[in-house]
Amino acid sequence: NAANGTTYVAPDNTTYSFPSSIVLPKGQSQAYVHVTIKTSPSFDFSASYALPLTITSASSATVSPNMGSEINIFGVENMYDGAYTLKLQTTGWGSFGISDGDPGTFSVPVDMVTAGANSVSFYSSASGANMPALTAGNAGATGFGATTPQITFDPATNKIVSVINTTADDGRGRTLYLNPAITDSRYDPSSKTIYAAYIMTQKGRPLQYVYDTLIYKGSR
Repeated sequence: NAANGTTYVAPDNTTYSFPSSIVLPKGQSQAYVHVTIKTSPSFDFSASYALPLTITSASSATVSPNMGSEINIFGVENMYDGAYTLKLQTTGWGSFGISDGDPGTFSVPVDMVTAGANSVSFYSSASGANMPALTAGNAGATGFGATTPQITFDPATNKIVSVINTTADDGRGRTLYLNPAITDSRYDPSSKTIYAAYIMTQKGRPLQYVYDTLIYKGSR
């Protein structure tokens, strides 16, 4: 990793398994290795993993010194992961140049990125990993620094159980929490739509109410 600038990590050997031997049928030049991934407590959903495989021996052939090894890159995506169209409405920060009570659509797709077995985080080309927002009059896309929302679902009901800011407080006191007045923040598996109502705080400012509707467009 240090040599090529990547950040891949090797998975713990308790999180995967594969056959002890592979049979290459006569007349064929390739075979498939089926790896089973186990999402144990030690599995980090946010990591980019690399699993190296080497052919150590063959019963009736010579293993190529150049083609006998490979590195397989993989990650695990939960059911909420994907690229979405974000429709949003924010209320409370109109005095600070933020769209206030005016529903709009974010100008670029928003990725919901697996952050845990039942959690996702935001990412877009316009706001990075920061919380997406629209400026006054929905004039443009923006994002809030030091504010990286992570949404967690109950896998049994698909209801949203928490929205938190995963970035450490930079002094402004920006926190996120579910809007207690809205009881149906959820993921709808039939339409692949996320409905999230939550609240943002900041020292010296009123509460900002956020209403997100994320409509699934495809894999990211």
